[in-house]
Amino acid sequence: SIRRRHTRSLCDWEFRRVLFRSAMGIALGGLALGVLIGPPFGGFMYQFVGKSAPFIVLSFLALLDGCKFYTSSLVNSS
Repeated sequence: SIRRRHTRSLCDWEFRRVLFRSAMGIALGGLALGVLIGPPFGGFMYQFVGKSAPFIVLSFLALLDGCKFYTSSLVNSS
């Protein structure tokens, strides 16, 4: 059988590069926001709620993000 090579046009390559840049900007912006807000939030939770509160909240957020990723991958695969 003959294998077809997938070639991309210049417009397609440029569009993907722009999407990659915007995705990296969002990811790095989220990282900076986490570094800025994380310590005060963790300190507040530790002091007023308890030692395990920051870890429980972050575990819940990670679980929520994992569920969102899993459901979006199910929708995209069908």
